[in-house]
This record gives sequence, C-alpha cells and structure tokens, in this order.
Amino acid sequence: MWERSGDEIVVARYLIIRNLIQQPENADQINATALSELRQLEDRLGLSPMARHRLRWEIVEDEVDAQRQAKRSAAPAARRARLRVVADEA
Repeated sequence: MWERSGDEIVVARYLIIRNLIQQPENADQINATALSELRQLEDRLGLSPMARHRLRWEIVEDEVDAQRQAKRSAAPAARRARLRVVADEA
C-alpha cells in the first residue's frame, strides 16, 4: 500500500526518526516533538492495529506463499512416487 500511495519518502522519514530515537547516544536529545512525530507517522503508515482499522486495512494470508510452501513440501513425495524398483537381470 505504501508503494501504491507513493509513501516511500514517508516510510523513510519514519525509519530515520525511529532509528535516531532508538540509539542510546541520542537519549538526551529525544523530546516530545520527536516522539509525537513518530506516533503520527505510525498512524499514517498503518503500523498499529488502531491505525489499520482507521485506514480500513486488513492483513490477509499470503495465498501465493501458501501455494509455494505446499509445492515445496509435496515435491519430495512426488519424486519418490516416480521411483520404481528394477529387477537385477544379471
């Protein structure tokens, strides 16, 4: 959704602020303004359950990935099923 909405810059800004806040050497520079900006970006990007609800976003299971996983788990069994015993004629 972020790519569709053209929000890559907003995501980058969120990550920059979050990383600055999380660094221990910046602990004395963290203020209410930075924390407020971080919270507002989290809301805009749908990073909390309440924000996703407001944006009417729903996270669903990745059906394509589920199909890939099923194929991977079935592949060894399919290979074994093609094997057959050949009698030694010597």
